[in-house]
Amino acid sequence: MARVGHPASKTSMWMPYFLGAPLFLRGTDLVMVLPKRAGILLQDYYNLKLLSTPILLENFTYRLIWHERVHSDPAMRWFRNLIAEEIHAHS
Repeated sequence: MARVGHPASKTSMWMPYFLGAPLFLRGTDLVMVLPKRAGILLQDYYNLKLLSTPILLENFTYRLIWHERVHSDPAMRWFRNLIAEEIHAHS
């Protein structure tokens, strides 16, 4: 935000995962930055207005999180690899 003229002190909230953020936006003048594909999927459900950022933002890190009890499960291992390959193909 500082690169487009808004000091960092104007940041109201930071969340490590963006899926819960739209719940906090309702009834506020806050904005959020999220991946475009996620915004497209969430815009109707949360009544979001999508805008492009005025500058190119740096890439962000994708994370896969799972419970240790499914760490060795063959189906979950296949699914994690599928997701990782998709992320790699689009980065």
